[in-house]
Amino acid sequence: MQEETFSKNMRMALAMKGQTQHSLAIASGLHPSRISAIATGKADPRITEVWKIAEALQVPVTWLLEDHAANLGTTV
Repeated sequence: MQEETFSKNMRMALAMKGQTQHSLAIASGLHPSRISAIATGKADPRITEVWKIAEALQVPVTWLLEDHAANLGTTV
């Protein structure tokens, strides 16, 4: 997994939902400093953390792992 992709998607989901890192920490049960470290790419998320974050953000795990920038500009 590319941590930078995960971090970027996590931040994007937070912005789209109008949530903060602190609210994500509360919802996921992770420490705020751990959420911050993951969001900035300073820490690699453990698989259990990936699941907790996805559940708290109400997005599929796969969405957090996909490179959405690669899909920009493509038509369906």
